[in-house]
Amino acid sequence: MDKIDLYLLQLENTRELSSLPPDYIFELEKELNQLILKIKSCSSFEEADHLLLQLEPFQEKLALMSFKYSLPMSEMLNTVIRLFDRADDLETRKYFLNFVKNNWVFPIKHSGKLEVE
Repeated sequence: MDKIDLYLLQLENTRELSSLPPDYIFELEKELNQLILKIKSCSSFEEADHLLLQLEPFQEKLALMSFKYSLPMSEMLNTVIRLFDRADDLETRKYFLNFVKNNWVFPIKHSGKLEVE
């Protein structure tokens, strides 16, 4: 079980959390950014598609935390929630790949330091 699953389990059991801890947001963004950078390095949609499909469960869990539990998300996480809502749709995955290739410039912020991977 990965970190996002553990956090969802904690939310389901307590329902008392009003926000994600900053360290947890940082870890989610870091994990997401690593996958995005792999996608960005692909030379074709065919090469990237299996990686794009790996984003689907991640996006679904982020959306659940955002909408069901009303937890505020960072700009990066909200972008994935919004743009990758229909991962089952081929055109959505193509659009997201184009977005990643041309527009993905989110730096990861943590403890006042700026880290760009």
